[in-house]
Amino acid sequence: MVKTALINPPLDPKSEGTYEKWAPHLGLGYLAASLLQAGFKCEVIDAKFEGIDFKDVCERVKRYKPDIVGITMVTEDFRSASHIGNFIKAFDPEIITIVGGPHPTAVPARTLRENENYDIAVEGEGEYTLRDIVSVVESGNLQRLRNVQGITYRSNGEIIRNKPRQLIEDLDSLLFPAWELFKTNENTLYPMVTARGCPFGCIFCQPLYGKKVRFRSATNLLDEVDYLISKFKCRKITFQDDTFTLNRKRITEFLDEFIRREYSRKIEWICETRVTSVDQDLLKKIKEAGCVSIGFGVESGNENTLKIIKKGITKGQARNAIRWAKEVGLFVRTFFILGHPYETEETAKETISFAKELNADMTTFSIMTPIPGTEVEQMAEKGIGGLRLLSKDYSDYSLQLSKAMELEQLPISKLKHLQLKGYLSFYLQPKKFGTLLRFINKKRLLGIAWHYAKESFTKWNRKNSAEFSDNSC
Repeated sequence: MVKTALINPPLDPKSEGTYEKWAPHLGLGYLAASLLQAGFKCEVIDAKFEGIDFKDVCERVKRYKPDIVGITMVTEDFRSASHIGNFIKAFDPEIITIVGGPHPTAVPARTLRENENYDIAVEGEGEYTLRDIVSVVESGNLQRLRNVQGITYRSNGEIIRNKPRQLIEDLDSLLFPAWELFKTNENTLYPMVTARGCPFGCIFCQPLYGKKVRFRSATNLLDEVDYLISKFKCRKITFQDDTFTLNRKRITEFLDEFIRREYSRKIEWICETRVTSVDQDLLKKIKEAGCVSIGFGVESGNENTLKIIKKGITKGQARNAIRWAKEVGLFVRTFFILGHPYETEETAKETISFAKELNADMTTFSIMTPIPGTEVEQMAEKGIGGLRLLSKDYSDYSLQLSKAMELEQLPISKLKHLQLKGYLSFYLQPKKFGTLLRFINKKRLLGIAWHYAKESFTKWNRKNSAEFSDNSC
């Protein structure tokens, strides 16, 4: 029988990313469950969650000897994923290599062109697509790939894109993720989603599940929570929806029953949502149901910039939502980006000031990255809004330490200076010391500080080396 290995690649050291090991990969969990349901053999190697490196991944693959390897990736993972794809083909050229996730979904043909060792790119939801691919491989007739919807693949030296696969309308029909294949324990933060799809149009976002939103029923969600508690002794959940409270009626029904079953005594959980999708009463219920932390993407402190990036919120709405969340006792996280189209030093400083004004418990300042398939990437390629591409090396596409793009009026060095200023001005406030320690413990701030220190030393070293050479002459 055909064996499949599903891999979440290790963090690429060259990217200098600040990923924190916190939860197993939800997508791989669903894919594995789908394969097991169909009777196929499967192994999961979640390198980020397990904290293992490229060498460890290769050793696991050698021992398992799969017929198919599926690799999930975001853009920042491209180099690390490519190392795995290259190793697989060197180890055994007959192994079928599949890539999926946000990056291949956005640019499937480009992904295959950028690495000749990838055979197939899966677009969007992969549960049924992967199952079809495995069936084709097991049949021994790869010509049947032409009938598999939702893939782009190689055939006789050509790259062929098949008809898109329709979205999965009934999410309740999916099996719960196969966490038994992951190295979890009682302290694991288990991921869940209550819906798929995002109806909003932020220009910097690389959506995986399309704009049409499909919701799971409250009953199905509660069954999964019960399953996590009974089978895995789960105590912590992260709801990974882009907008957890998008459908108020459904989420209220879920929270009411969550409270009635007293899950709130057994489970603590976190979520993210939009400032336009909450009010005081809903936030009170979220807190009562056991939520300990809520995150809001605010992105900018300038009203015009919020319109440019199509965020669909106002500063006033952000003020209200964060105030209400804090009043009910939730730990509040906010997320901002520096380097939007048409950004100036003044608007960037407005963002930093607004972050301090909102006074969330924790905040992040990312640098705008031209993620493939986004409107921002298209704008940068055309120089719209003052954007200027600096690199197409995906290792430079770290959201925290991006080196891929700047603005004519805000060079990357200035953006990094503003980012550091934002973090220091926010976290060095007297009441933020405890949160600062938590932030440092997550290695994010340490990673950023180390990056800047190393960069400064490199510049200093180059300057002094050049001066030494000039004096020597």
